This record gives sequence, structure tokens and C-alpha cells, in this order.
Amino acid sequence: MLGGTPGDVALVQGSPSLLPTSLPGIVDLAIGNQAASLFLLGAPLIGLSGYTHWTVPMAGLPSGLGLHVQTATLALAAGYVLPSTPSNGQSGTTLF
Repeated sequence: MLGGTPGDVALVQGSPSLLPTSLPGIVDLAIGNQAASLFLLGAPLIGLSGYTHWTVPMAGLPSGLGLHVQTATLALAAGYVLPSTPSNGQSGTTLF
């Protein structure tokens, strides 16, 4: 579940790396190794209720893969404000 301001877009990023990515004036993420291993997993719109349900696509990933996920908010409701606000990072390992 992703929450935020209705009308904003949550840019869901994934990476196998816990090295940070800094894009000055745009966003600072705790994952991605300076974007060398940063992947956009999806960009769901935050609904009028202030949240949306979204599932990280995991099909086809190898068992035992460590994956780190973090979102950056594209503040469309506020007129596209930068820098983007990142979420806390989440980490997990694929089991099967």
C-alpha cells in the first residue's frame, strides 16, 4: 500500500544495491549505486483516498535475490515540486 497526497505519483524504484543514488536538486535515494543499478518498478497514481494498493512485480526473479525498494514522490498535485521526497527503503529476499 502506498500513501500520499491525492494526485501525486509514487515512483517505485528497485535495486539490488544499498549504495545511494544522489541526483542533486531532484532526489536522494538510499539505493541504486548512483543509478547504475536503479530500476523503475512502477509509477502508481495516489488516489483520492490518499493511498493506493500496488504490488511489486516479482515474477521471474531468481530465488535468493536481495531486492531493495524505495519510492520518490512526483508531486503533481502541488505543481511538480522538486526535490522529490523519498520514502524509507524496504529490503527483502525472494524465496521462490
